[in-house]
Amino acid sequence: MIDDDEWVQRMLEEALKSAGYDVTTASTAESGADTARNTTPDCIICDLALPDHEGTWVIKQVRAQPSRVSVTPFLLLSSSDDPRSRVQGLHLGGDAYMTKPFLLGEVMAQVAALVQMAARLRKGRESLSSWPPDAPGVGAALSGDLAQVSAGTLLQVLEMEGRSGSFEVQSGGRRVQLDVVSGFVTATRIEAQAVAPIEAFRALADSKEGRFSFTPQPSRDPPPGATPIGGLLVQAARDRTGPASAAPGDEAPGSGPIEVEPDMSSYRPPG
Repeated sequence: MIDDDEWVQRMLEEALKSAGYDVTTASTAESGADTARNTTPDCIICDLALPDHEGTWVIKQVRAQPSRVSVTPFLLLSSSDDPRSRVQGLHLGGDAYMTKPFLLGEVMAQVAALVQMAARLRKGRESLSSWPPDAPGVGAALSGDLAQVSAGTLLQVLEMEGRSGSFEVQSGGRRVQLDVVSGFVTATRIEAQAVAPIEAFRALADSKEGRFSFTPQPSRDPPPGATPIGGLLVQAARDRTGPASAAPGDEAPGSGPIEVEPDMSSYRPPG
């Protein structure tokens, strides 16, 4: 947990420890990033306003790591309800956003959901870890079983690590192909026919059994108009479940940012 507000830090630390979590705290962005690299937590709670750098700086440092800490979910805290701040935090790799004041119960529920997501993401990263980001893709492909790790989880890892290559899923007699450049989608096909990106992602959301393969290509800058993977995952999950039935933490595995609208009741410092 990275927060320079002593009261917030103490309150959350006591609540998380009471729930059975091991908690390590830091009060600056640099010390928090160093702690994350050294401890590989299951979830990082990070305030956006820190004394040395913004919380988004921590996200960038963690996401750039070559180790499994790079896919650790972030719960961002902010005293500002500015929508631009929320969008920026999620766009840069945050997974959930809560505005102070908040209810402890909401924080605990979100942490539990993110810890579960961390396990899925690390499993997906391990499936891809045998390939360095710039491995040549000619004649070389990594494949696996969707029963072991979901397509959504694998795609979120590709986005977080800025991978490039060809991702393919065969499920239910249907083949879905994505061209990915540095974590962005540049082309999508179903049965070799070009389709809109969201159509391909809806098909992937329904693919629970089958096989996947990933053929790496050298990284390069994504072309203009390329679509971020995370946004497509979120939209496909919403289309599949419907807005009324989706609860915080219930999104499809690896479905990208989760936003929680906090109760406006104020938290109370201990004592």
